[in-house]
Amino acid sequence: DEAAEIARQALATVAQVTDIATTSEPGSPEVQVTLDRDRASALGVTASEIGNALRRKIRGDIVGEFREGEERIDIRLRALEMFRDQASEVQDLRLRLDDGTAVPVSALARIEVGRGPAAIYRADGARMAEITAQVLGDDLGAVLDDVRATMAAVDVPVTANVQMSGQDEELAVSFNSLKLAVALAIFLVYVVMASQFESLLHPFVILMSVPLALVGVVASLFVTNNALSVLAMIGAVMLAGIVVNNAIVLVDAINRRRREGESLRDAVIGAGGERLRPILMTTATTVLGLLPMALGLGAGDELRAPLAITVIGGLAVATVLTLVVIPCIYVAVTREPLDGGAAKSRSTSTPERDPELDTDDERVLPAASVAT
Repeated sequence: DEAAEIARQALATVAQVTDIATTSEPGSPEVQVTLDRDRASALGVTASEIGNALRRKIRGDIVGEFREGEERIDIRLRALEMFRDQASEVQDLRLRLDDGTAVPVSALARIEVGRGPAAIYRADGARMAEITAQVLGDDLGAVLDDVRATMAAVDVPVTANVQMSGQDEELAVSFNSLKLAVALAIFLVYVVMASQFESLLHPFVILMSVPLALVGVVASLFVTNNALSVLAMIGAVMLAGIVVNNAIVLVDAINRRRREGESLRDAVIGAGGERLRPILMTTATTVLGLLPMALGLGAGDELRAPLAITVIGGLAVATVLTLVVIPCIYVAVTREPLDGGAAKSRSTSTPERDPELDTDDERVLPAASVAT
């Protein structure tokens, strides 16, 4: 109770916390009977025997049932009301020993009037007091950091310790789950692309668009003054499968042009011009579709706005950077000259002369052939 009160007062100093409540509250008045074990042992009386005797005299035992028609009424046997209507009279209740002697309760125990706990809470077998509060504002993570720092400086009794629970634990579990989801999404995307491209290198180039999207995620959340929430993390999971689409289209066009015989330089430049319009169109349709949710125009959309803002910011920035960075990475990892080793060289060959034309007269010779 002392530790709970210290923690409650410390929690009240956090600015973004309100409606603080604790389960460590005094309960109803009660009569506390503390047994004198030495005296009870000398008289051959146990604690359970004294407890049962007091229960029978105060609460009573059901010894029968009174029936009147269809009605059933319990018959309860207990001490007269004059001996149990006040707490001070409990000490005068008499207990009968095995030898037939009747002694008052005060001869075997100490009687006190006090207050017991309203309820007893336990966690992992240990007594606990739960302190709850409401958070003002939307930035739950920042408030939890302030609460955690405040609780770390609290000096509670040696026998007690303070632990964070509630939404703090749920938030940690959610973030860990979403981190695993992001990693699994990236892995599955890589596996699918590796099987389709029949290459381990080109899918790696395409996945470079994912960190490019993170730039837009951070920038969009910062500009809109939104914290990194669970919904924002869900948007990041979605981005792992969305932003690679533009890179897939671009890399596939480069590979197709190279198979048709174009040099690396021509294939990269040509694919960029060929796929520019489809990439911009798909990005624009996705951004415009999420724009109402990002603006919070509908009922409850303000809760889902961070998800839309994350996807819009990440996709927009990744699209612009993909058109520039992905071709550069492609060229860097290909390790081939930009001309593909197929630079055009010209060499003039001397034509074979016809013996019939081998005269002193000037004749018109065939044009020199050009070998490529």
